[in-house]
Amino acid sequence: MLRVGKRLFNLAKNLFVGLVGILLGKNERTVLVGAWMGDKFADNSRFLFQYLSNHKKELNINHVVWATRSRQVLELLESYGYECVLIGTLKSFYWHCKSGIHIICNVYGDEGKYTADIDTSLSAFSKKVQLWHGNGIKRVEGTNMNRTHETRFHKILRCVTASGGWTSGNYYLLCKSDLDAEFFEIKFGANKAYCIDAAYPRTCRCEKYLPEEEKVLNGLGGFDGVILYLPTFRDSYEEFIHPLDIEAVRAYIEESNYLWIEKPHSADSNGNSVEKREGKNYLLLDSDFDINILFPYIDMLVTDYSSAMLDALYFRKKILYYVPDYTYYISKDRGFLMDYDSICITPKVERPSDLQEQLIALMSGTTKYDAKAEKIRKLFWKYDNWTCQEIWKAILKKIH
Repeated sequence: MLRVGKRLFNLAKNLFVGLVGILLGKNERTVLVGAWMGDKFADNSRFLFQYLSNHKKELNINHVVWATRSRQVLELLESYGYECVLIGTLKSFYWHCKSGIHIICNVYGDEGKYTADIDTSLSAFSKKVQLWHGNGIKRVEGTNMNRTHETRFHKILRCVTASGGWTSGNYYLLCKSDLDAEFFEIKFGANKAYCIDAAYPRTCRCEKYLPEEEKVLNGLGGFDGVILYLPTFRDSYEEFIHPLDIEAVRAYIEESNYLWIEKPHSADSNGNSVEKREGKNYLLLDSDFDINILFPYIDMLVTDYSSAMLDALYFRKKILYYVPDYTYYISKDRGFLMDYDSICITPKVERPSDLQEQLIALMSGTTKYDAKAEKIRKLFWKYDNWTCQEIWKAILKKIH
């Protein structure tokens, strides 16, 4: 009964939002964008937003509005001259209802422990686009809701009674490869017909860096190499040994004049995956830092099971797979969606005592990808060197 009541409430709110949209002149020349539960200005949403904002006239767009739950993000974007609203305000309600296209890259529902990237309850009668933030190899929560036998009537009923109309088959998903389409089918029960065949905006040139990003990028020049360490989150750190706990690794970094950069995973609320080290050779980034702006400038990525390995693949960077808890992760933690070794372009390192040797071998070796590496890269990245202009064209072609 409670579920029926909620569905009826959603229907009423959707109709109300639709009516307000008509009165405000809802149209697709007004675009609303958000990211990462409304807390961050980052990822695919950020790259596309900056492009659209900077090219409104040539794209025939009137407004591009960023929706956030963070006053800090609001003040930052307003200082740059971007249009931005604080979710929950009357101004936010206005632009949510007026925008004909709503774009996110992570969460669309406020149920559970996460909040939505935008106020998705106000998305009714807008075209909805999910850019997503990367499909990795870890097992994920979620089930495949098989609706192959759903009648047209039941689909319409499901869509009009979903909050803001956000439900599978009623929003579009950006797919950078055929694997993505398969993943979305497993994770969201998505219909491949709703997949946008295009590259990720974050692989394109960043239109403008933020002050903290410029500071980090300007500081890279004084080193002979840049190593980025991005570990994934774990349910347990019982078998985890941080690379900087290994004295030989620290000595190698310092003697070689390398910069070691790391950032905690957004899901690692306790910071168990990172380690603060003093000295000019170590930089610990804030959890809100948009790591995507760094990939073009690093020499090597050190990671484990993080989807960051795929971004390093795109930019053809050296990758060191450091997995001291590999056996534990497979048997007692999350495990994988595919065979781990089959998508590694170099041998994984399970023993901490072998880490320094692999670091030296990779940092002193060539960056050229061999045939095996290129094949793995092509599995995850269908397109090369796309621009945000091409991506936007692909989005418009699909949603119209």
